[in-house]
Amino acid sequence: MHDLNQRRMRYFFEVWRNKTIRGAAESLNTAPSVITRQIKLLEEEVGVRLFDRKSRGVEPTDAALLLLEYWRGCKAQQENFEEQLRALKGLQDGNIRIALSEGFIDILNSQVLGKFSQMYPGIKIFLDILPANSVVNEVAKGKAHFGIAYNPSQKEDISYIASCKQPIKLLLKPDHQLTKLSQPISLNDIIKFPIAIMPTEYGIGQAINLVFDLENISLTPVVITNSLSALRHYVLNTNAVSFIAEFSAFSDIKSGKLTTLYIDNNILNNIYGRLIVKKLCTISPSAQELINWIIMYMEIFSLDEVV
Repeated sequence: MHDLNQRRMRYFFEVWRNKTIRGAAESLNTAPSVITRQIKLLEEEVGVRLFDRKSRGVEPTDAALLLLEYWRGCKAQQENFEEQLRALKGLQDGNIRIALSEGFIDILNSQVLGKFSQMYPGIKIFLDILPANSVVNEVAKGKAHFGIAYNPSQKEDISYIASCKQPIKLLLKPDHQLTKLSQPISLNDIIKFPIAIMPTEYGIGQAINLVFDLENISLTPVVITNSLSALRHYVLNTNAVSFIAEFSAFSDIKSGKLTTLYIDNNILNNIYGRLIVKKLCTISPSAQELINWIIMYMEIFSLDEVV
């Protein structure tokens, strides 16, 4: 495809984002007629219709979605080129976007990002906290330089560059009745108590629902939340239990507020955290440097082999 008119692509993106011509015009501080004209010229340029008019705005066609991915890919290549040029002058500035599961935030901040930012103060780091499958998709689409996901689904265009075995354990208070039983704890013992879980689009939620289905045990949670913080606080203030990777509740466990128990299940005891990148994609120097730091200083990765 020949070079696209960048001004028209900007108008196209705003129409796609706002889903209305008027909304795009307001975002760009211009007249709706200008937006309409530029979209028409862009459609002539690419040879396909990009938006269908609806009663309350416009709807992007399949061709529009392809164009959007193409444009994002071009911008990603441009960003990588600019990063490579910056590398010739040293890692003085640049942007790094990381998509990651919530549970990795505390240890990433405490073990890596603080010191990294001190060493490279000009590099901006953007953290997108997402479900595991969304982390994979963001990396696959090139929206994130790399990702850190817990129990992510496999995808052909994704590579694991570091892995850490992190079993899903039972999270509960130290004086909970279940702590008096011998480990590992059975699923049948666990369901006797209130349970809080993550939704199924998250790595933990997927694994838990799979295990209970395979064991033909009914799981009826009292709380379902996409927040690990909410899970921890609920367990702290009730007689409920939850499921978690130990590093995700590190501070509460270290302080003695909460504890974890192994669960009698091979699947839950063989769950991995993954550091992922897009296959056949050149990684910017600043992102590669941060990846190196993560593998070197983030204990859960530095102590494990790539799997």
